[in-house]
Amino acid sequence: MSIERGVVEQLTHLGDVVIASVACDPEPLLVARLHGAVEVGDVVELTDRPDTSDRPVAFVPPIGLPREELS
Repeated sequence: MSIERGVVEQLTHLGDVVIASVACDPEPLLVARLHGAVEVGDVVELTDRPDTSDRPVAFVPPIGLPREELS
C-alpha cells in the first residue's frame, strides 16, 4: 500500500521555505517541505519531486537524494 496524501498538523516558516508535520492514514507522521498555499488542517498530496506549482503538495525526498537536488 502506498500513501498518497496527508493532513498538515503543524507549520514552520523558515524564510520562504515552509516545513510541516503531515499526518498520514494509517501512518506515519512525516516532516516535509510544503509547496503552494497551505494551512493547518489542509490535505496535501505527497510527492518525491520538488514542485513549484500552486497546488498544495508535501515534498518528501527519496532516501539518498543528493542535497543539491532538494531545492
